[in-house]
Amino acid sequence: MLILDGAKIARLRLSRGLASQRALAERTREVDPQGTGVAMRLVWDAENGKSVSPRTHYLIAKALDVPPETLVLSSHVRRALALLHSGSATIYGLALAAAVVAAVAVWSTQGYRGPAVFPVRAGRDRPPVTIGHVRFTGRPGAYTIAIRGSGFGASPFARPFSGTAPYFRIFDDTVHFEAGYSTDSVHLIYLHWDNGRILIAGLPALAGDGVVINVWNPLTHVGAAWGGNTARLPADGPKITSAVVSPHEIEIAGSGFGASPMPVPFASNQDYVVVCDGAYHPWGNGRAIPFMVGNKFSDTELAFVQWSDSRIVIRGFAGAPLANGMAIAPGDPVTLELWNPAIRSEIRRTAWGGIALAKAP
Repeated sequence: MLILDGAKIARLRLSRGLASQRALAERTREVDPQGTGVAMRLVWDAENGKSVSPRTHYLIAKALDVPPETLVLSSHVRRALALLHSGSATIYGLALAAAVVAAVAVWSTQGYRGPAVFPVRAGRDRPPVTIGHVRFTGRPGAYTIAIRGSGFGASPFARPFSGTAPYFRIFDDTVHFEAGYSTDSVHLIYLHWDNGRILIAGLPALAGDGVVINVWNPLTHVGAAWGGNTARLPADGPKITSAVVSPHEIEIAGSGFGASPMPVPFASNQDYVVVCDGAYHPWGNGRAIPFMVGNKFSDTELAFVQWSDSRIVIRGFAGAPLANGMAIAPGDPVTLELWNPAIRSEIRRTAWGGIALAKAP
């Protein structure tokens, strides 16, 4: 069960022209695939600090046309994760998993519209940062992450440290939550941090989740990126064996991508592939990475020119231009999130992370 922000629900309800809790309950019936909606009593519970089920939460958010995570009180994000991990969330809980436990609003309904964020890139006075190996140990729901690489810099805080910081971000693309970054409600435990190794505990991810990781050097602000899956790779999910990212083309090789969701060429922002460039990082003021293209809430689309079960080619962007002149440049830390649209559930996802090249070979 979850406790929602009742005052926010009431404000949103009135702003949508729903003068009563009964009107909101009737609206939930309109958006409910089963047509039953939620009772007015449950709407009253949600607006008055009483616990509600994931189903009630999801339908109220859908009726108000807002991302579900915006209605969860930050102190109850971990409770939402626990529900999902325990399996007590039904099909509505799975729908909730696609959005509710985002600890920050990593998506915007109109794409990024914040102040300009200028990229930080490696150069003469800024050595590159690299992630060479990532290992997940422990049990699902409480993983420890060991990250090896170079250029991480000295620890930005005394350890052990439990909380968030602008130097690290991990995004779970399966359950859709972000942890560790300054504005996140999901905190991590930083056990070790030196120039070549980072050890972090307390990641509430599931076995096989697709995840992306960003590390930024606290002094130079140069970043690195990694993507993959937690301890157990889903047997029936997609797998990325290699990827080449350049300013105007992305080539992804692997298996399990499925058939093209529509005839190629096509442009899409339907979450089939999501591209993030970690060179654009606001350092705690706003979402961790404004450069996020290809998801359902981005105005900019990806232009797919090839899609097979083993190869995807994206040639540039379509739709609205990227905000504030953002663009991928050689050396940028880029992540790719991918799912097979033929597998009805979004649970089967994977990811990749690495450095953008000057051009595709």
